[in-house]
Amino acid sequence: MKKKTLSVILPILLAMALGFLAATNPSEEDFTKYVQQKTARYDEKATAVEQITSLVMGQSARLDSELHVRRENYLVCSVFVYKGAFTGMKEERFLGLANQFIKIHEEH
Repeated sequence: MKKKTLSVILPILLAMALGFLAATNPSEEDFTKYVQQKTARYDEKATAVEQITSLVMGQSARLDSELHVRRENYLVCSVFVYKGAFTGMKEERFLGLANQFIKIHEEH
């Protein structure tokens, strides 16, 4: 009896988990917003000279984040490859999972 119950409940739980991950798989727009928020936080901590430079370069950094993002969609998660101002012009990979972003690789 317990094996039969487990064989019914386990697929249901697995389907629910996969459905949750698929529903919360971040889009390219979500990642672009994440990069812009991180860039804004960096700007808040910057010195006066860095802030002036940031004001001058700010618009290009925003455009840069939109133009240099590649998304690899795996339905339950996505990998975002980004190269731009936020990463110091180095290519980095971020895992997008459950509306969160985790850096998984950095170009050296």
